[in-house]
Formats: sequence, structure tokens, C-alpha cells
Amino acid sequence: MRTISILLIIILAGQNLFSQDKAALRAVFLCESEEYSEAIRHFAAVPNLKTNAELLVLRGKCFLLSGKTQQAITDFSMANSLCPKQASLMLARAYAKLGNAQKAVEIITEHIKSKYRKPEKNIRYLIEFANIDKTPEWQAFIRSDLSKRYESEMAEAYFEMSLNNKEKAILILDNLIARNDRIHRAYYLKGKVLIATKDYHEAKKNFEKALSLNKNNNEYRIEYARACALEGDDSKAFAVFSELIIKQPYKANLYFERSKVAERLNLHDIALNDLQVFTDAAPKSIAAELMKGKIYAKNNNNFKAIRCFNAVLKETEPTESLFLARADAYVKTKTYKMAIHDYSMALDLVPNNGKTYYKRANIHFQIGDNEKACYDLGKALHFGYVKARIKIMQNCKP
Repeated sequence: MRTISILLIIILAGQNLFSQDKAALRAVFLCESEEYSEAIRHFAAVPNLKTNAELLVLRGKCFLLSGKTQQAITDFSMANSLCPKQASLMLARAYAKLGNAQKAVEIITEHIKSKYRKPEKNIRYLIEFANIDKTPEWQAFIRSDLSKRYESEMAEAYFEMSLNNKEKAILILDNLIARNDRIHRAYYLKGKVLIATKDYHEAKKNFEKALSLNKNNNEYRIEYARACALEGDDSKAFAVFSELIIKQPYKANLYFERSKVAERLNLHDIALNDLQVFTDAAPKSIAAELMKGKIYAKNNNNFKAIRCFNAVLKETEPTESLFLARADAYVKTKTYKMAIHDYSMALDLVPNNGKTYYKRANIHFQIGDNEKACYDLGKALHFGYVKARIKIMQNCKP
């Protein structure tokens, strides 16, 4: 709890200034959503972009994947000058796309030796390298023994995961770890498999081990935070997501993930602030609007809640839970006819929910329609909502 208290002071005093840079938030979100041309347009408005290696890599990726290879090379080269070899894989991909096998192989060989090294299976089959597949330089690279011996087993575990063979994947990784307990990516991958089996506690332990071996890997840290949240350790999840946001304030999805944890911890102001930051990047997010509505409803800010639920219903297929949430908000504002309408819509979708009949019965009583109220109470009892029995005895004729 002390960690959360310290983080609350930081957050409430004002979030990291970068988090308020809407252009960066929007640009990164669009890049991750594969809307590359729009992302490039927003990157142009980011202040101090040329001093941030990670953002340069992302903009370079957008250039590369939208066919602007020379601009991509410029960004990747600037990123490497700020943080040596961080952009080496992307730079090699760009040169491969231009058909420059010698330069691509020279750079990818340096990448393989760097701390940013990706598993070889993730490199060989990238689409850009098809351009140089038949060249002697690339064939020599493929034949060279630059890969770690364990990578074939890692690739096998990935393959078994893709087939949903979770037990086999775990067995391969356990055997690998038994021979070499320093392979951080093996623990990370095992954690991912364990998440799929819903063994969140063991998953968390494996992500912790991966982080102990590779402390600055944000990919591992994100999965660790998610495992904490799934296990129900919301205090820890909140703390880890907060650390990640300080390190990567332009990653909009981190704010959304933290908002869910903050809501469960009843940190509603922080949750709403995080949702606002997220919607700066993703203005059409239905999930964020729905969560805002639920938080407003929890705090009896019912008119705002109703506006949020209305916005969601305009953009998505209606669900029972959405109609029920809006109906409950209408009840609190004494808009009883609208509440009855929404409870009725919920029952159209799920007609055997006794609790919904019970709620609608209460509203019929409020407006003096005892006949309909007693009908609903009978249906509530029929579908197993036993609280209806007392109200039937008190208000309805046998």
C-alpha cells in the first residue's frame, strides 16, 4: 500500500508531462492500429521527436510499412545515434526492402549480437527479407551459426502454443529451463502459456523470473502487471502499470489497463483521468466510454452515466448488461418510463433473468401499476429469484 500511496501523490500532483502530449499518444495508438499514414501525420506534431529513440523507431516503422523506405532509414538511423542498435532490426528490414543485401546482412548481424536481439525465427521470415532471399549474402547469413542453440526449442514451444497444445509447450520450456535457468525468454513464454491455462499465480512467478534476468524489458513488465491483475493483486498491478506509464507515457493502452485496476481499487478519479488520456488517443473507444459510464454510475453521477451509455448504444450491439446499467441509472434519476423500457429490452435479450423482473416490478410499484408489478414478481420467482416471494405475500393477491 505504501507504493500505491507514493504513486498516488505523483499522479494526483499531475501526470508525467509527456502523457499530456496528445499528438504522441494519438500517433503511437494509430501506429499500433496499423493506420500508418494518419500516424505519420500526428508524429509530425510531436515536440522533441528527434530526441526520443523509441518514437523515432515507431515513426520509422510507419514510414517503412507505408512504402516510404528512405524516410524510414532516416528515422532508424537517428534512433540508433541516440540509442545504439535499438533500431538495427528495423534498419536491416528497410535496406532489405531496397534490395541492399550487403547492408541488410551487415546490420542484422550486429542486431543478433545486441541486447535488442529478437529470436531468429522472428527475423528470417519477415516479409522484407524475401527481397534478398536468393542473394549470396543472405544465404551465407542463414547458414551461419549465429543463433543460440536453445532457439529451435523456443520455436518449437511457440509452434505448440499456436496449436493450443499448452501442456506440450510447458514441457518443452521446463526441459529447456532445467538445462539452462538463465534464459529469460523461456520464463516469459512459459508465463504466457500459463495465462492461457488460467494459472495466473504461476504465470506471475514466471514473469517475475524473466524480469529478474532482464530487468529493463517492458514487454515482460506489461505481462507481469496483467498477471497480477488477473490474479486479483490489484495493488501490485496498479503499481507496475504506473511504473510503465512513467517509462512509456505515450502508450495509450497502458492508461486503459491501469484504469480497469484503478476502478476496482475505487480510485475513480484516477480511473477517469486515465480513460480521458486513453480517449485522447482513441476517441472512438466503446470500451472506454462504457467504463466511464459504470464509474459515473457508481458515484451517483447518473446523468453523465446515461450519456455514456447512450453513446455506447449508438455505436455497438446492445447487450443485457448495458441495458441493465442504463436502466439502473434511470431509476436513480426517477426516469421510470425509460427504466422500464431498458429492463424490458434486457429481458428481450435474456428472458430468464429473475432479478431483472424483480427490478422492473419495483418500478411498476413506484408508478402505481400494481398489476404489472405482481406479474413481474411472479416471473421473478418462477426464474428462481426468491426475494420476490416476500413482496408477493405483502403486495399481491393470491
